[in-house]
Amino acid sequence: MNYQIINPQGFPNWNEQLRQTPGATVFHTAEWSQVLAETYGFKHCHIVSPGKTGFDLLIPLMEVGGRFTGRRAIGLPFSDYSFPLIDQHIDSHQIFQILSGLSEEHGWESIELRGEKDFCLEQQPKIYYYRHVLDLQPTEELFRGFRRNYRRKIRGGIRKGIDTVSGSTRELLRTYYQLHCETRKRQGIPPQPFRFFANLHRRILDRGKGTIIVAQINNKPIAGGVFLHFNKKVIYKYNASNPIAYKTNANYVLMWRALQWCVEQNFQEFCMGRTFAMHNGLRQFKNGWGCREDLLHYYCYKTRQQHFISGNQASYGKSYRLFRQLPLPMLKFAGNLLYRFAA
Repeated sequence: MNYQIINPQGFPNWNEQLRQTPGATVFHTAEWSQVLAETYGFKHCHIVSPGKTGFDLLIPLMEVGGRFTGRRAIGLPFSDYSFPLIDQHIDSHQIFQILSGLSEEHGWESIELRGEKDFCLEQQPKIYYYRHVLDLQPTEELFRGFRRNYRRKIRGGIRKGIDTVSGSTRELLRTYYQLHCETRKRQGIPPQPFRFFANLHRRILDRGKGTIIVAQINNKPIAGGVFLHFNKKVIYKYNASNPIAYKTNANYVLMWRALQWCVEQNFQEFCMGRTFAMHNGLRQFKNGWGCREDLLHYYCYKTRQQHFISGNQASYGKSYRLFRQLPLPMLKFAGNLLYRFAA
């Protein structure tokens, strides 16, 4: 099988080819991998075999790490799911031969693939997550599909004065980022560096491929979300809120406004992102909107051992007491240092 190792930025009409490839998402686009490369210095190593329409084979990969931490290939870093897109006539053994050869050539210690549950039927995943997807319908039908208490909380939040603003301006991005940093501090996790969101804004949001929605009360921002879309599919990529949001049901109003926007834009699918397998509370919250629940399997192939490693369910992130106690400027500094190694 003929294939190329490429940087999507140098491939003519990359996104147009993607639109004709079943299963493609925003994480397969040239813009998304460009954001990762510009922010963290990751190297593009996408494996492609173009077909008559779309790609017969697309395995999105980026090289992370280096001399001191070891080189790894991940498809893709900081992406909820970036399935290998493989035409049905291609044998899976061919794929593993290609990956094994490339790992030896580039000195990769491992290759991580983030796919659907059926991608490697013979292999056990390293970890797994859940994905919650809502097939979009007219808003009246969507609303009827929510749990009864969700509908009550939406109405109650609106009565309390929750309203929303949306757009893709730099000012709104900074408003969201402040909420994002406050949320990460409560969780005990460093926030992504602002340059990541600045690149996301420049490459995706400002080009009409996403939006920011912020919920507010009395003009005070209390919750926000970042939504990305490609080929009629939307993902709720980032969410943040402060304690007032929980008391006012702002997150319910925010979700409802986001779904209304998606219907207005004629999108077909709304994904609420990945959920840690052990985070039952978040799973229940997402299921209450009428979503279907799919499994996401992350596979890790160890080059030297020449086999896939398996593990247990992914627990809901580790919350570090130290990070919670750090002043916000120091927490941001930690994020600037650590994220390129935490892909």
